[in-house]
Amino acid sequence: MNTVSEFLAHAMNLPELSKPAIETLDGIHFCALTGAPIDRGYSVGRLITAKTGDTLGLMSGNIANGYLSPTAARCFKGIRNVGGILVFEDGTFHKPLISRASASKKEDRPCWSDLVRDIWPHRAGERMVCILSTDPKKRTWTRAFVTTLGKTTSVYLYDTSRFLKTNVTVDWSEMLRTLAFFEEVYTAGFSKRDIETCLAENYRLFLDLEQAPEWEAHLAVLRGTPEFKFVSIIAQKGAKK
Repeated sequence: MNTVSEFLAHAMNLPELSKPAIETLDGIHFCALTGAPIDRGYSVGRLITAKTGDTLGLMSGNIANGYLSPTAARCFKGIRNVGGILVFEDGTFHKPLISRASASKKEDRPCWSDLVRDIWPHRAGERMVCILSTDPKKRTWTRAFVTTLGKTTSVYLYDTSRFLKTNVTVDWSEMLRTLAFFEEVYTAGFSKRDIETCLAENYRLFLDLEQAPEWEAHLAVLRGTPEFKFVSIIAQKGAKK
């Protein structure tokens, strides 16, 4: 299971399509979604409907006359408005919410800020797919990678407000330290925009808090890191002391 479609179809136990795949394809073909070589599959033209958005963005191969592998077709039909997901190879499936307040109202929807802490370190070394998206209507899973939880974890970030549509490589333990620090500053009263740009933009609070200059110096180092990009989306305010 090296492609995301193979991984997700297995981990999420996605159903087979009702119609069988074309068993023998003439010539050399590659899956229009994953790029993997295939000798059987489903015609892209038969899978796309009028409701399929951004077809060119979804497919990297031949759309007009191409084919999807059977597993890619299962994912294409079975995963739609998924938003953010964190899925392990054993089938453990999380569909987190960014807001802790919203997550508290749904038993099966954890908060990202809590989930990223809960899985570490006991699930370190396990294979997974991690997608953090602020738009549940986008099929972002086609751009993600199968990864391993640890020092070089690939996370697909989709947040148009931050101009993010990319895979980043995150050191999970470093990300958790960055998250704790971000949330400390956030809880102190600075906005996410202040933290992502410059704390001095909120000059009154900056002058009121003795530790603000030290925080800003540390943030200046963190802002360019992939870990910071990740936590800037998921960070939540804690209880004020």
